[in-house]
Amino acid sequence: MSSLIELLDDANKYSAEEFIKLVSESDDFCKLGSQRKKTTVFGKIDFTKNNYSKKHLLLTNFSFDGKITFSDIELHSGLIFNECEFKAPISIIKCTSHEGGSQGSANENFTLGFLGCRIKGIYVANSFFENGISFLGLESEKSQIGQLSFNDVTCRSTFEIKNCLLNSIDFFGGTIRKMGLQFISIEVINSVRISPIKCSNFIISGKDSLFHKTVNISGTDYGSIIFDGGIFKDEIVIQDISISEFLSFLGAVFESEVRLSFDKMNMKVFSINEVDILDTKFKNGIQFDGKSIISNKLQINFSEQSSGVIDFRNTFFKEVYLKGINFNNSLFLRDCSYDKLTFSHFFNKALVSLNNNKPDGMEGTPSELLIENSNLGNTEFYDFDFSIYPSVRVIDSRLDNIFVYGASWFVNNQLNIDSDISNQSRILSQKREIYRQLKLAAEKQSDRITALEFKSREVETHGKLIRSERGKTDSILGTLIRSIKPHIDKVKQFLKNRKLSAWFSFQSDMISINLGKTNNHGQNWLLPFGLLILSTIIIYPLLVIGADPIISWKCDWSAEGWSLFWCKMGQYDSVFWQLFNPTRRVKDMFPGQVPASAHFWDGLQRIVLAFFIFQIVSAFRKFVK
Repeated sequence: MSSLIELLDDANKYSAEEFIKLVSESDDFCKLGSQRKKTTVFGKIDFTKNNYSKKHLLLTNFSFDGKITFSDIELHSGLIFNECEFKAPISIIKCTSHEGGSQGSANENFTLGFLGCRIKGIYVANSFFENGISFLGLESEKSQIGQLSFNDVTCRSTFEIKNCLLNSIDFFGGTIRKMGLQFISIEVINSVRISPIKCSNFIISGKDSLFHKTVNISGTDYGSIIFDGGIFKDEIVIQDISISEFLSFLGAVFESEVRLSFDKMNMKVFSINEVDILDTKFKNGIQFDGKSIISNKLQINFSEQSSGVIDFRNTFFKEVYLKGINFNNSLFLRDCSYDKLTFSHFFNKALVSLNNNKPDGMEGTPSELLIENSNLGNTEFYDFDFSIYPSVRVIDSRLDNIFVYGASWFVNNQLNIDSDISNQSRILSQKREIYRQLKLAAEKQSDRITALEFKSREVETHGKLIRSERGKTDSILGTLIRSIKPHIDKVKQFLKNRKLSAWFSFQSDMISINLGKTNNHGQNWLLPFGLLILSTIIIYPLLVIGADPIISWKCDWSAEGWSLFWCKMGQYDSVFWQLFNPTRRVKDMFPGQVPASAHFWDGLQRIVLAFFIFQIVSAFRKFVK
């Protein structure tokens, strides 16, 4: 063996036949070549099971001018090329390696390795490798590789490409286990296509990683997909995949669109266990269309380093977790369902929009909406149903700038605060503050109805707080209230059980809405003015009949009766004009003892007068904020 190595060291050039003979006649653990000078091999090299049976082959500083083919060979513990140059493509077809790498060597973790090599192109198909595959560049220089193509290859260990400059990468079929497929500090000039493989992990890492064209990942089963650094010039397309662990975007820069989509018509069930986003720039946005797939968790940590549009659609998340300071991101959750929604130490300075958290066909088990130590800023809730969460917990947070459209609100007993607080006064005080902030948020949107609702809850909670702080009283009034309270509670329970409270609430709302029409809800002052005159004309004769002792409520349709009626109306004509004076007195309008019925009609007219004066003034102020 030593003579062969010496012969090889002394010669600079070999033909393909001489090189094949040299390898076949060497020891099972063969190391050929020298770092001192390059050895060139000319011609096409074909290794088959008839001329290759090495346990391990390490070639150093070779230059191959022709094509190299390894076909239907058992590679045993490894095939390693160290600082070699391949001027023509190399093919490895139907080869296997059922042993680990050479024990004690620097390459013991790999059975197929290219270290510091220049490769025009490599094609590996229908092969099995018990140990890892590695393409490594030197610390001082990247390895240059043309087209890298793998078809139906199984690698039971790590597949690593590190510090390399490649033209393109294609993976079609196969399996990669252990640490999975790793791209570390590489640059790819053209596209990367991966479809479909089973891979424990797919990791792209290194701030100096650079991808100039499309990265397309489809029809694949993964443990995790992690983008940890790197710059991506063209779009990222991820479709029809299942991820059992994480889909993570960590510190990467995407200059074009990132798209994740799923074929809903496909019978395969796709899923992603968890989606994590941290310190990532999506300059043209990321769009995730889940087509009703289920994911356990979406976690986004916002920071000053993150930016761009993040758009999730039609996905069921068991938990959504938002954290950090949102400086530059626009986050949209459209038609997504989430059992638990958490804002934790979150400050929104940009845009967060949650649209329809109860889409058709996504029935989950909502548990909690948690907002803790956060300022939601201009967070938008469109068609958002707060009532589906049994617990809405707000802890030391600001809500007064949120925008809400078409929301269904939680009821009082769903609102909770910090579970560590047991003091009843503090609990009520914090709940009152929450209602106050929601009232202010509604007022800023000119949503008077919702603002009034939260004002009512605020005042009610404030009343409970006052009673809680005063404690029990021994006054007669307090004793009376405590004695009748059980009966009041029974009446409330009765109304609740019979659903009468809902009926009364509906009727009172309809009365308020219809009364608001008397000035076109603050738009027309002429209408209440006319209605005031009309109502006064109607009430005036009723008031005169009640005040004058000569005429009565008995109908007299004779000529004398009508004559007496109009006579009295004319006698008290000054009274008609006094009815427009809210400070009038009945005794100034009618002499002597005035019957009770006259006081009734006078009081009714005062109520009508006050109401229409308010409606007129409100309409006059329609241009005043």
